[in-house]
Amino acid sequence: MNVSKWLKVQVLLEVDELKDLFSGLNAGLYQVSGVLSQPQAGIEPACFFDAYASYIATLKRGDVPLINRPLFSAALSVSPVFVRQLDEKRYIADPKTPVVQMQPHSFVLSNGKCLSMVHGPESHSWGLQFAYPQIAMDAAGNLEKTLRTTENGALFLQIQQWMRKMTKPACFTMDGKKMHFPIRLGKQWSGRLPCD
Repeated sequence: MNVSKWLKVQVLLEVDELKDLFSGLNAGLYQVSGVLSQPQAGIEPACFFDAYASYIATLKRGDVPLINRPLFSAALSVSPVFVRQLDEKRYIADPKTPVVQMQPHSFVLSNGKCLSMVHGPESHSWGLQFAYPQIAMDAAGNLEKTLRTTENGALFLQIQQWMRKMTKPACFTMDGKKMHFPIRLGKQWSGRLPCD
């Protein structure tokens, strides 16, 4: 399956806020990056939240966090993700429909702009990115607008609505001027940035 035209939401949340978001979603969390040692891709929420709590604690100390890529590059899906066997001991997740893709998010402020998903020594780690494709093409070449026609599209719209209600745009001071950017910040982080 080929997908394109991704919608994205980048957000930095406290652990309780992320748990609140996930508690309202009727979805499972699945490892979709890398090879699996078992024929299942499901991730235990407790394992994910423990890793995220460690990540947030590291950020609060002012240190550069080590990113748990398999967990933070997981997918959210209403239906279980198909797992394909590679050989006797190796498996791989193979979603048959578009999923909500999570990734660790980082950004750079440059020339009055916020550049998301930039990784490097000058970048700032900033929570997670949730992304969903608007268009998918199946093996037969049929195109589908997925956002409003699939269960995972509805899931992404639910995530967007939660973000609008429970987070706010991030504000940074650049060259003495307050500037707001589309990356989001959980309300529990309010007052922790120089611009707030």
